[in-house]
Amino acid sequence: MRSNPEPPLLPRDLHKRALNYQVASIISSGIQPHQNLAVIRYIEEKTNGEEKIAWVNNAIRKGYTALEILLVNCVGKYATGDEIYLADLFLVAQVHGAMIKFKIDVVII
Repeated sequence: MRSNPEPPLLPRDLHKRALNYQVASIISSGIQPHQNLAVIRYIEEKTNGEEKIAWVNNAIRKGYTALEILLVNCVGKYATGDEIYLADLFLVAQVHGAMIKFKIDVVII
């Protein structure tokens, strides 16, 4: 395993590096758990189907709203600029899950 991957997973710029860590934290603690199969099954046991979808949609939307606020001033092709970094790797699976599993239109969040 390489200790210094090329291209790097984190930008050299400290502000962008911090943004990448923040995005990863919001996703790993605020969005991904709500898409976790074990969590979904638990919610299904405690609610009906419509309540489950509403609960999951609400939780995921809150996470994406937080990301949008955090990244509002970032410009470029990717989350924190024109290079793919850690934030983008975290985002891909969660955006896919939100769109495919839960039919959330992430473009309008």
